[in-house]
Amino acid sequence: MFIKQPSNDNALKSVNQLMDEIVNRIQICAGGGQGQAHNFLSLLYMSSYVMSKTAIRRAGISNALQNIMRSNAASNVICVVRVPAPAIFHNGMTRLLEDAINELKYLGCYVKTFDIKTNVQGTSTTSSIDIGFINHAKFIIFYHFCFSENVYYHAKYYGSTNFTIPGLATYTSGMRLGNYEEFYVSQLELNHLQNIILRRGAINRVNRRRLYRAKREIRTILFYVNEIYDIIRNRNNLYYVVPDPSLRPEEYIRSHIQLLDNLIKMLKQQLSRSNVMMDGGGELQDDKLIELYTAYIGSQVLFLTILSFIYDLPGAQLTKRIIDSIFEELHRQGLKPIEVPDPALLEMLVVDVSHDAKSKEQGKKDIVKDITEIIRGVLSLEPKDLGDIASRYLKICEKALEKLQSGYLANYDRDTITRYYDEAEKKFVEFLKINGKNHIDKLYNLRQQLLESQKILLSF
Repeated sequence: MFIKQPSNDNALKSVNQLMDEIVNRIQICAGGGQGQAHNFLSLLYMSSYVMSKTAIRRAGISNALQNIMRSNAASNVICVVRVPAPAIFHNGMTRLLEDAINELKYLGCYVKTFDIKTNVQGTSTTSSIDIGFINHAKFIIFYHFCFSENVYYHAKYYGSTNFTIPGLATYTSGMRLGNYEEFYVSQLELNHLQNIILRRGAINRVNRRRLYRAKREIRTILFYVNEIYDIIRNRNNLYYVVPDPSLRPEEYIRSHIQLLDNLIKMLKQQLSRSNVMMDGGGELQDDKLIELYTAYIGSQVLFLTILSFIYDLPGAQLTKRIIDSIFEELHRQGLKPIEVPDPALLEMLVVDVSHDAKSKEQGKKDIVKDITEIIRGVLSLEPKDLGDIASRYLKICEKALEKLQSGYLANYDRDTITRYYDEAEKKFVEFLKINGKNHIDKLYNLRQQLLESQKILLSF
């Protein structure tokens, strides 16, 4: 690991050098004017909590993507970026993050700003809902598979650094302004494809140590390949470029509206239970205070989740209009701009109220003490205020879903939604029409080979 001092730009230089190596490797396999192009696939996966257009340009990311997209390599290079939806931030952060996202879309990147999953538990009908609240991960992961030479390259950059100027470097104007950070970076590492693309007849000649290493490497690569595969299929499907026969775009939106509506109902039930259960003195019982507090936090998390979902949908001109109307509703509910949930504060307000934490009576008492201190000492509220605030947020969430149903889903078809694309989306859709199907097909083939190799390894 390396430390980035506030006055250093070593993180910025490391990213620049890594991007140069990535472009060079891609151009070699793309022909680079020196010979016949190879059969290859490159995966560039990036993530940051916040990012600025200035920083991704200074770090060489924009220039690298421009060089790739201008060459004949674009159909063999998949770039995916994870970042929180700008809509959950306020003031200038929204605009600056949106500018960075639009820059990446112009350069052919698939951008992911929303993450929610329903997981069925085993063979039962019960399920849990995983909400990706904030994308804190900061990394650059690169895999380059050259099937012509039967090799693959891997490089990575990760640490605490956001893709901002203080995060990666230092700003000098009469003073030096930068963050104290840590990061790790590796150069391109060459490996043989036969180590991960296995054939059953040859595996008996592989020693046990290599088998263990192959299992671990395939599991790691498959993790990223599966994430990237899901994201690029989702983007191509929602923009009507490469339809997914298993889930029409309208059904994807409708199912998520239903899922979010179920969460609203669950939180309303929590509020209802906590409001009617008090002890003789009018104070909330411990269990009900915990339930009321989790509903208070949950209502705001859900509000931000709905904003993220709307922002992630195609048709930026329409989704922006809907998001603006949601904030108007927020003000009609009597919530001032200063009361709009701050993602960073909300993350710190979350208290562990899991079954394990409450397993002992003392544990429950500690939880109640922590919650009470937060309510009165940090939020300057009384427990009874939480229910009112949560109820107002849930009303806003209900209105938001109504607007999605009537103002978005009713207008969602191939011909109508295109009228609401902004310039970045128009450019991105042009890119998808040329490269989207090839991206999905190539990644599907690689994924199948890796899954087959994993199956072979598990049989030994």
